[in-house]
Amino acid sequence: MAFAAKQTLLYAWCPVLVWEIAGSGHLDSAAMAFIALALLVRFRKRPVLTGIFLGVAILLKLYPLVLFPALYRRGDFKMPATIAAVIALGYASYSSVGVLVFGFLGGYVKEEGMATGARYFLLELSQYIPGLRGLSTAPYYVFCAAVFAVIIWWCWRVAGSGGDNRRKPFASDGVAGFLSPAFGLASALTFLFSPHYAWYIVWLIPFFTLMPNLPILTYVLGFFYLYTTPLAEPGPRMFLANKILYASVLGAFIIQLVLKRWPIHRSLFVQPVIASESL
Repeated sequence: MAFAAKQTLLYAWCPVLVWEIAGSGHLDSAAMAFIALALLVRFRKRPVLTGIFLGVAILLKLYPLVLFPALYRRGDFKMPATIAAVIALGYASYSSVGVLVFGFLGGYVKEEGMATGARYFLLELSQYIPGLRGLSTAPYYVFCAAVFAVIIWWCWRVAGSGGDNRRKPFASDGVAGFLSPAFGLASALTFLFSPHYAWYIVWLIPFFTLMPNLPILTYVLGFFYLYTTPLAEPGPRMFLANKILYASVLGAFIIQLVLKRWPIHRSLFVQPVIASESL
């Protein structure tokens, strides 16, 4: 109960959710709900329900599709078949409108510069390196594919085996074996995609509350507060904001590695918390 209470408070406290979900009412909140349900039933090893919930999340927002490799278990055909059926049924229900069933997807790709590479901060940053100024999107897509290939291999080794320990639901010590790879896929997509709007990062919050870590905390809070400043304007200002944001996340990642290697934080933070809980 104490574990669940801490995660609930951590989730409810996050200002991005208040601003983008409670305040702006973005549809991402519905996708997050079905992603959370998919994680829960995947932990309980219910492949059909996992497929239903993940399929509905994909219908609401395409990006939950990236979680499939982490939620898939070797030899399981029910989950992928259910996802395919849910998506096919969802699109078939509106097939009478033809290609309009995909909505503004084509216009969004152009508007956000996804085809030209103007969207991707890491690609733009690499173009400042001498000799790479004319770097096109093709090498960047190859780089992204390599990153996801590594994470998918991780999914196959860790999550796909189905060897989940049920001692404590979604503990941050890797008890739910699929959770870390799923978090890795979600984080990689977000960092590589470089969203311009804060509602595209809210789906990281459920993962973060289950596996708290300093780099994602830095990213979520940094993105939110930079988003409320004039630096949120796409173009040179947004590039500067991303430089500040990604540098901060890199610094947080280094700090976390140092603390993991030399865990001085245990004596500074953990013991007082345990003492207060005993009261």
